[in-house]
Amino acid sequence: MKNIVTIIVALVLCTSSLWAQDNSSVDPIETKIYFRLGESDIDLSYKENKDALEFFVSELNSLGSNQDYVIRSITVTGSASPEGNSVFNEQLSNKRTESLYRWVVGMFPQYKHLVKKNSIGVDWEQLITIVENSYVPYKSDVLDILKNTPIWIRRGGKIVDGRVKQLKDLDDGHVWRYMYRNFFAEMRMAGGGIVCEVECKKPSKSYQEQIVISSKRSLVVVNGDTTSYSNNDVFSVVPKDTIHLNYKDTIRITNDSEKFQQVIEEAIEETPRKVKKGKTKTVKTNVAKNGHKGFSMGIKTNTLYDLALIPNIGADFHLGKGWTIGFNWMYAWWNIEDYRLYHRIYGGDINVRKYFSSRHDSPLSGHHVGLYSEILTYDIAYGGKGQKADRWSYGAGVEYGYSFPIARRLNLDLTIGAGYLTGKYENYSATEEANHYVWESSYMRRWFGPTKAEVSLVWLIGRNNYTQK
Repeated sequence: MKNIVTIIVALVLCTSSLWAQDNSSVDPIETKIYFRLGESDIDLSYKENKDALEFFVSELNSLGSNQDYVIRSITVTGSASPEGNSVFNEQLSNKRTESLYRWVVGMFPQYKHLVKKNSIGVDWEQLITIVENSYVPYKSDVLDILKNTPIWIRRGGKIVDGRVKQLKDLDDGHVWRYMYRNFFAEMRMAGGGIVCEVECKKPSKSYQEQIVISSKRSLVVVNGDTTSYSNNDVFSVVPKDTIHLNYKDTIRITNDSEKFQQVIEEAIEETPRKVKKGKTKTVKTNVAKNGHKGFSMGIKTNTLYDLALIPNIGADFHLGKGWTIGFNWMYAWWNIEDYRLYHRIYGGDINVRKYFSSRHDSPLSGHHVGLYSEILTYDIAYGGKGQKADRWSYGAGVEYGYSFPIARRLNLDLTIGAGYLTGKYENYSATEEANHYVWESSYMRRWFGPTKAEVSLVWLIGRNNYTQK
């Protein structure tokens, strides 16, 4: 696909370049320079700096010695990536611009009066381009912030908001961390560029029109045009007599429309076969059909049990498409012998739910229905009477509930369930002698009706598991 896009862009560039020959004779020579993290000195051993600068020198020398061309201006640009202190980024951009200026003036002192400095600070335009060609989460929101939010927003003379702050606040900082890991490294490695504007006074008719498509360093060559880019897979247009092609897999064709069409069609046909031979990588986005992405869960406590002095905890795990599986457990073992008060109970349940949340809510929000099963054992006595089930009681049923936000990552879940509960239990009473109890009766519980009630606080955990305002 990448090669196909390259070929299509080549066709567009060739067409526009041919048209431009009769309308404009000015084209730039451009090259990109890479800097190490936080540094402003040009390192020829870093990335492609040596090749890029040698290419620029060669092109400029060739054009400068040709009487048909006039060097109109040379602009050096320094920039920085968005993270970090804004003052430091501005200073770093200025230092990189100055470093490029010294290099150009040192190599071409005859053009010193034509060299312009352009320190742009953070290269927001580059970041916009990167985002537009990426799979960043909340892509439309990121682009909206980058294009429409001012760098600084001031009120009463104070900075209260801005572009970086809004990017950091998006999705609780997850989007910013994603860009930090995937985008900013590229922006740190870049940070500089040189653009030379060249005017062709007498476009030559003697050049044989030639088109070159290269798979390593993409070039499109049309006689008379002088555009050049140093980054990979971007097209360059340079004069025939200044081309130095040392690239692999290069196709050359002359100005023959039928031959041109044939070569392009063959290149497009070969692309799938070349891809199959190499290793391919499929980019997947972890997006459920209802719009919820990534791992989501909720940690909760039933406040009804908490009020009854029964500590409890639960967890719901989102399985995708609104389905969850949940586990709850409670445990209390209180006793006050002097008052013959026992409060001993423990047990739990497991449930499967289907949530009907909206696209922009947490996957653990909205109406939900489900099935549950539970077990418990207890020994409860107040005063002289008590009841205990020293063996497990079992239950199962259906439930309905509604979970709604009370904070960005905190929900209140109201649930009621009904079903069947069974298990053996005993009644007992205390004698006048201390710490002595007498069995009175045993029963088998067979209960149909309400067996579950929740008023739970749910803490939402997960990358996109929160309520969007």
